[in-house]
Amino acid sequence: MSTNTTERENPLLQIDTSFRTYLNAYTRSYQNHIVDGVLDYAFESDFAVRQKIMGLGGWGKLVKAAGSQDVSAEAKHLFLKCEQVGPLKYPDIYDIVKKCAERLELVVPIVFVRGDMDKAQVYSVASDIIEPCIVLSKQVVEMCSKEELMFLIGCECGRIQNNHCAYNMAFTYLNYNKYTYRPVERSYKQTVNNQLYTALVQWVKYADITANRAGIICLDKPGMFISVITGLYNKGYIDFYGRQQKNMDTDGLIKKAESVHAVSSRNLKTDNTMSELEKLVVAATEFLYCSVLYEWRGDAEDSDRHLVSGQICDVRSSIIIGNGGVIGQDEHHHDGHCVVGDEVAEDKIEKKFVLDSENARQGFCQRNERLGSSYREKKRRAFHAGHTWRVQKGKKHHYKRPAGQGACTYKRYT
Repeated sequence: MSTNTTERENPLLQIDTSFRTYLNAYTRSYQNHIVDGVLDYAFESDFAVRQKIMGLGGWGKLVKAAGSQDVSAEAKHLFLKCEQVGPLKYPDIYDIVKKCAERLELVVPIVFVRGDMDKAQVYSVASDIIEPCIVLSKQVVEMCSKEELMFLIGCECGRIQNNHCAYNMAFTYLNYNKYTYRPVERSYKQTVNNQLYTALVQWVKYADITANRAGIICLDKPGMFISVITGLYNKGYIDFYGRQQKNMDTDGLIKKAESVHAVSSRNLKTDNTMSELEKLVVAATEFLYCSVLYEWRGDAEDSDRHLVSGQICDVRSSIIIGNGGVIGQDEHHHDGHCVVGDEVAEDKIEKKFVLDSENARQGFCQRNERLGSSYREKKRRAFHAGHTWRVQKGKKHHYKRPAGQGACTYKRYT
């Protein structure tokens, strides 16, 4: 038997054991892609709502239970009863994981195939006590094509990279629906309060856009995103949060995404005829026209596409999913939808937290982009959001206006 035949049949001989390869794998860093402490491809509202959740009552105890006891039980189950992906077992999946980690500049996570799950689901586990793990149910491995597995694994790599895992484990306590993933052990015995429940449900939509963008970065052909994700749902895939939708119209969604992208930002509105999952798919498709994607994947650049900045991409995605959107220098409201002007100079765009007038009284902070930062404009925005503006030692702050107070007050401290 020839040497070439031996190399083809023995996967161990194909493993690169050089020190340079080892060093490259364990010193990967995505620090060049971090802007203001957040990855450049991440959806803005994802980070903003997570910051808000951290300040809500009951979150500390919930995340301690979900992120320590539950994760420990989960890790024990995975290492004792599940099959670990490697060069000898599931080598095709192992190659996909390595490629996804390389494209996201991430250390290769551990991947398990779990045979005791009754649903086609994928999830990830990470905490301070275990290394990041991605878990694929046996049904997913059997039904998915290579591109579909690459997308799903890429999404989970993105969740690990953006610290979603603790929030996902906390979400399992909401009893959102009967298909939501249930961990091996549930140590938190208290009821989740309404404010925390609402915030976590709101966060899921934003986290999905971030994860889908990571999956798009990992695809060999990012333009195939809609075909890949609709194919998954049509095969019976159920996501971590228990959502599913069969009979998705792939061609219809492709046409819908193209028509939505053709609409200028000024005239873009939320289409309520689409389901929640369809809105998320169309919103994630906007990333195909974002310059950030091609900073990660220079080999996939499409010269025929007009690329927009990450801020504009977030604006459009926010409007598509019905989150209000971003407002330009002059605010315009049409039927409850926020719009943004087309002639926006990117060098003047500033990322800011804006208190939405409808949600301010509920305590939800919505992160948006605004043009202009004059003192007068900030006072006007604070007034409409139900807040008071205060000047203290030359620094400007706004705080919640007392109930029943009909006008903005201004206090100066010397």
